[in-house]
Amino acid sequence: MVNVELRARGVVLTREVVRDVEYEVRRAIDRFQGRVVSVFVRLTDINGHRSGPDVHCSMYATLRGMPPVLVETRPNNLFVAIALCSKKLAGAVRGAVERRKPRRWLPKLTLEVC
Repeated sequence: MVNVELRARGVVLTREVVRDVEYEVRRAIDRFQGRVVSVFVRLTDINGHRSGPDVHCSMYATLRGMPPVLVETRPNNLFVAIALCSKKLAGAVRGAVERRKPRRWLPKLTLEVC
């Protein structure tokens, strides 16, 4: 089971928010359970009471035998930020894993002309 750590600054962590983070992260990395060691999620309220892109969500995944992966989003809505960031995390982890897979190769054929 992957360890998911959640930290927040300026964002109230309700049970709903914690459940949503757990669900989205686990769904994003489900295919890569053997490769992902832990995921660190940080939710930050950027502007406080001012308007504009309000939430910054970052996810940092530690991968077994590979460099870590970091993704970030800055939408207006907290739940949208979590969903978008987890989707980006899935793509980034998939890309890192695929880059590490050995490529199938075929031996070079030499043609001899008689």
